Amino acid sequence: MPSRVNEYNPELVKWVHSLYGPGKQFSSARQLSISAGRNANAVGTIEQTGRATAEVIVDIARAARVSPLDALVTGRLLKLCEVQALADDVITAEEREFLRLYRETGPDIRRIVEAGLRAASTTHLEGT
Repeated sequence: MPSRVNEYNPELVKWVHSLYGPGKQFSSARQLSISAGRNANAVGTIEQTGRATAEVIVDIARAARVSPLDALVTGRLLKLCEVQALADDVITAEEREFLRLYRETGPDIRRIVEAGLRAASTTHLEGT
């Protein structure tokens, strides 16, 4: 069962810290906060308090282009079993594996995959 939301959450701190730094999309906590549409200290506040609202977590996850659902689990606002049950209702195991592999690739590979899927989709639609 998730911990109370007002307790310090070291996993949330580790997660938010992993989203910025040298060589990453966001070079600083401030830049990530602002890109998420939050005040400039939002990420720093999470790192200090180990807490955040669902809205802040989702905004940061979207800015960083990571799964908001995974972020909410890390933030202890959703249980993993709740997310898995939802995913089982929405996507197949093959689709889930494709998404996992896609997320692990870099932007250059993603562009190639997307172009290939678009071409295959167009070809399929023209053939029907």
